[in-house]
Amino acid sequence: IPMTDNVKIMFEVETLVNASPATVSRAGIIYVSDTDLDWEPVLKAWVLKRADPGYQALLETFIDRWIGKCTRVDPGPCFEFLQRNTAEVMREGRVGRISSFTQLFEGLTEGQETSFIVNNEKALERIFVYCLCWSVGALLEADDRSKFDRWLRDRDKSEVLPQV
Repeated sequence: IPMTDNVKIMFEVETLVNASPATVSRAGIIYVSDTDLDWEPVLKAWVLKRADPGYQALLETFIDRWIGKCTRVDPGPCFEFLQRNTAEVMREGRVGRISSFTQLFEGLTEGQETSFIVNNEKALERIFVYCLCWSVGALLEADDRSKFDRWLRDRDKSEVLPQV
């Protein structure tokens, strides 16, 4: 399938049991277990690519507040809540959801048209939560989206979420 240079495809599979050696080599597939590389190093690397140290610190604050910290035994409060209390329409790994989050956030906050947002902390945090909902919570059914909304509102000390 011919694709342009700006197309990126990420395959995220639970196992490689049914993958042939040809598929693995042609697609450049590598297998990394969730226990070896979870979402946090991916997100930290993305934050470190931001040029301004003040912006990096602000993003770290948002990450701590809304997603949490990840350890080898605990994926962080956000993913822990989703794992224990919700069901996804289709299973997607945590790294894939974080990658979706970073791409959506970049698309909404980087570029000349969006330069005014970087200096507005509340607007930036609102966009952060919006991106969290439509990436990390994107595959939830309606009832589970309501649960996720309640969980987010319980954490919303700075009142960035709109009133409903």
